[in-house]
Amino acid sequence: MNTTSSSDPPRPLGPFLDLDAQMEQIRAELTQQRTSSGPDRLEQPRENAGSLPLRADEIMARVRAEVGRRRTGNIPAAAEAPAGKSFQGNRVERLPRWAPAAFRLPEQGEYVLSDFLRFDDADFIDVVYQTLLRRPPDPDGSGGYLDALRSGALSKVEILGNIRFSEEGRKQGVHVDGLLLPYKLHRWRHLRVFGWFLGMGMAVWRLPRLAWRLQGMEASAAHESQQAGRVLAQLADGVDRHFANLNEAIDRLRNELAQSVTSRVEGVRVVAARVGALQAVVESASEDLRAKHAELEHKMQQGLAGQDARRTELIRTLDGSVSELRGKLEAIADSLDSVDDKHASKHAELLESLAAIETRRMALAETLHASNMQWLRERKELANRLSVYDAALARLDEQTQEDQRNVRAMLQRLTVFLEGATENEKYGGAGRSDEAAIALEAQYASFERTFRGDREQIKQRAAHYLETLAAAGILPSDGGVILDLGSGRGEWLEVLAQHGYHGRGVDLNQGMLQESETRGHEVVEADALEYLRAQETGSVTAITSMHLVEHIPHPVLIQLLDEALRVLRPGGVLILETPNPENVLVGSCMFYMDPTHLHPIPPPLLQWVVQARGFEQASIERLSEHRGASDLKPVSDAVPGANQINQMVSWFTAPPDYAVIARKAGK
Repeated sequence: MNTTSSSDPPRPLGPFLDLDAQMEQIRAELTQQRTSSGPDRLEQPRENAGSLPLRADEIMARVRAEVGRRRTGNIPAAAEAPAGKSFQGNRVERLPRWAPAAFRLPEQGEYVLSDFLRFDDADFIDVVYQTLLRRPPDPDGSGGYLDALRSGALSKVEILGNIRFSEEGRKQGVHVDGLLLPYKLHRWRHLRVFGWFLGMGMAVWRLPRLAWRLQGMEASAAHESQQAGRVLAQLADGVDRHFANLNEAIDRLRNELAQSVTSRVEGVRVVAARVGALQAVVESASEDLRAKHAELEHKMQQGLAGQDARRTELIRTLDGSVSELRGKLEAIADSLDSVDDKHASKHAELLESLAAIETRRMALAETLHASNMQWLRERKELANRLSVYDAALARLDEQTQEDQRNVRAMLQRLTVFLEGATENEKYGGAGRSDEAAIALEAQYASFERTFRGDREQIKQRAAHYLETLAAAGILPSDGGVILDLGSGRGEWLEVLAQHGYHGRGVDLNQGMLQESETRGHEVVEADALEYLRAQETGSVTAITSMHLVEHIPHPVLIQLLDEALRVLRPGGVLILETPNPENVLVGSCMFYMDPTHLHPIPPPLLQWVVQARGFEQASIERLSEHRGASDLKPVSDAVPGANQINQMVSWFTAPPDYAVIARKAGK
């Protein structure tokens, strides 16, 4: 048989033989592309430091660490197979189980003493409790009687009589014919002196039957030994077949895993090359923009300096000409009174010269104004070109960040794939058979039909959450997906469809999924946590869960809430419904009617956990509508002890269910 010891080191998986060399080569290529584009890079704003792109060496380090962790078998506890889930692989037949030779007594109202004396040791104690008290033995009673029986302090008849004639045994009223007299004789045997003689007489009286009983005990022991030997032989054969199937499954999964990881490594390499190319383009564009910006600034400074010099020169020339003309005019005006008519023509000529100079002055002013307007237009054009360059740079940055997000998403999907593939390799073929899984699922579906209630009643309970969706602004016209985890028979999906919403259910019970598909609902066969991990960030409008959280361990609940917060869009709604242990009957009895329940969750605890994982506006809604009404009623205040009585009544009449409703921040 080709078996592998658990102490042997893990064998390399196909292409993993040279994976380190391939990672080093990819890292070297990306580093060369990054350094060839120049040392200068655009500076990232300090407020965006939390979203800086992944560097190539960081990508390679994460891939190598993940692969190395799996090659050494160092898989965290969170990667273990979820409870109750069957892994795909070879079928494993159910191994045989040993059973005692003596059959269990049927439940009836009357027995004889010999019915119980055929059982021994702990089997005897268990049969007596189950038959006479109609319940399993408690630890204290079982341990005390078992120690007394093994030490010889009490006989089987005394233990049987003590349990039958106890207060609880009298209430049950199961009759054991022929018990009373032997019980009394065995009790009297403990008396001093008289008990010794009585014990001797009983021993002598039982001698003829002792050989017969010894022969029967010998035959029973031989039968038990032969049955145990057959069971051990069948177990050995089953274990051999199991290991043979397991080795075949491991080889097949190893090949599939090697091929899948190789293809994903190539994908990472292509994305990394694209990231390097985009970084080079961004750096080149940044250098061009800096050069053009400096050139434009230089031209603007030169243009401003030239315009200022020309304007100053024109103003100085014009002011000098005006001052000179004014002086001449004043001199001429002063001499006009003393000159004769022959100088009148000269005066008119001077006036014409003054008018021409004024005209020249106006032309110079218009030229200066036109020059200023031209400068303003050039400055506005430069500003527009700078805005275009800034917009192009912003688009390049946005594209780069989008590519980095794609790289992160690919790495996350690669991580999930590696975890799932490694779990299949570690646990493949070790799950229960398909027949057993189908039988358990069918049994649970029958349990739901018997104890949960009819379909219309469940739909009336779920319709309450339509108001919650409307209050959060989630309307059918939005077209968003409402994800129902543990959708079961699909009552909530039917309510959503009737009101125009797009609902999608996730469950593992194939029988319930087929029933939902028959009714036309969209359902997915998957584990709730694994399905959330595979969804895009912000892709779901609302997430609901009706009586699911009480079925999962607390660490899995934490992971479920974290993934739900990531998958919900900003302002999305989370609804978690579960049994209310504030109701004494629910917390002590009805909760445990479902054998798959783990533990009840008090309302303040679930509310606190939801808030601690990042949700906002977490509130508790206690639910009584369409869940039956209790016959207990509060008593009048005139009744003595009314406060205490009404307090106890409130414990038994508290709402049987509650829901924690919360929102994701951002809207």
